[in-house]
Amino acid sequence: MIDSKSNLKRAQRISYLIISLSLIAWAIKPEWEQLAGGFIIGIAGSLIMSWHLQWKTVKFAALIAKTQAKPRFNLGFLTRASIGVLAYVVSVEVFHFNLYMTVVGLFVVQVMTIALIGKFQSSVERGEK
Repeated sequence: MIDSKSNLKRAQRISYLIISLSLIAWAIKPEWEQLAGGFIIGIAGSLIMSWHLQWKTVKFAALIAKTQAKPRFNLGFLTRASIGVLAYVVSVEVFHFNLYMTVVGLFVVQVMTIALIGKFQSSVERGEK
């Protein structure tokens, strides 16, 4: 669980950097407002989904460690899907930003976390010598 928290922190820091670069691009080129705005809202939704999934995973691990029987538990797909729909509504319906950049932003933190797991996982954990 410690590794997942550190990977999520790395992904958060990189996401904050990407958000700040998007804001700078928006400031330099105002005609990119729809693209940058949709991307920023998508990344914000992606961060919220990642925090929720990490919280549910820690809760699930604690439940498994506490009980020996197989508990009924879900990781909250409906909640994360609702966060994605909320990001769409805020981005497209309220602010009239680009839908495609919002969808791309919704996947940024998850893809980044997967990439960081592969990069920072030690060879000892994988069973190599």
